[in-house]
Amino acid sequence: MKNLKSVGLIVAIVLALMFFSCKTEVPCKDYEANSGAIISNVDLGKCFVIMNDTTYVVRTRTQLHALQQDINVDYKETYGVLCDTLSMDKLVEIDFSQESILGFYTEANGCSVSFGKKLTFDHRNLKAFFEITVYECGNCEMIRSDMNWVKTEKIPDDYSVEYILVKGSAL
Repeated sequence: MKNLKSVGLIVAIVLALMFFSCKTEVPCKDYEANSGAIISNVDLGKCFVIMNDTTYVVRTRTQLHALQQDINVDYKETYGVLCDTLSMDKLVEIDFSQESILGFYTEANGCSVSFGKKLTFDHRNLKAFFEITVYECGNCEMIRSDMNWVKTEKIPDDYSVEYILVKGSAL
């Protein structure tokens, strides 16, 4: 009986030490925000999210349709079926005479990940800069990715787009 009490006491002490020694996860701030010439985030559907290692600037509806066709081909090659959620009627109406779409694939690790997006123009040098700041928080090993599709003010045809990735601190 004495051994049972000793074992119980040891178990209680070990559990107490484990409970009090656990580091509490610091709450992560949400930095999901757009600034500059970005009008809004755009949800292009499930199939547009499977892309990776790439950047896109879409200035016309014809370019958007070509992108849709490329994704249908890639999706069919990868999964053996056409993407059932990829239909143009699901897209937010975009006036390509006034607006463009940008996409920039990023990856991050963490329990919580936010993407701060900014678009600026250098009219003198005919450039647009699409900057994404990735905020990672937590000790999770999970990889999170995003295409970061946004609707922007019109990017003129003669402008080049530079894509900039910055690592921020989410604490």
